[in-house]
Amino acid sequence: MAVLLALVTGLLVLVLYRSGTRYWNGAVPPTRVGASTLVVLEGEASTPQQALRLAREAADRGDFRQALWISHRLVLLALDGRGALRFRPAKTNQAYLRECPPQRPEFRLLSDLTAHYEEVVYAQRPARSQETLSLLAKVEELWQTSRA
Repeated sequence: MAVLLALVTGLLVLVLYRSGTRYWNGAVPPTRVGASTLVVLEGEASTPQQALRLAREAADRGDFRQALWISHRLVLLALDGRGALRFRPAKTNQAYLRECPPQRPEFRLLSDLTAHYEEVVYAQRPARSQETLSLLAKVEELWQTSRA
């Protein structure tokens, strides 16, 4: 169990380090809705729609953790594009929740998605498939309204 925890921690540190160094070195500019690259877990997408497709494909093959990770990133990017918060990879999820005004209609989605994300990604609990699929559908709807 300790070895598994060490591996997961090492992987998380590596992902955060790679993401952070790419960001701070200018390889990944502050991401907005119209940016050219959205960095997502184990792949990249050049549009939010491609990232949504990656999330849906992950969910379809039962990889709810990856679907959740991508969905969470997409909500943060959508809220950044709408001016509700400022996306920065170094921020914590709790910082985003404090920054996003609770009266915004998207706040509930951010809150629910963050709670499930932290359970799955940080607490290493199994993703609840129905909840993940429901949240993914709401993220897809959010991006549909972003395009309208």
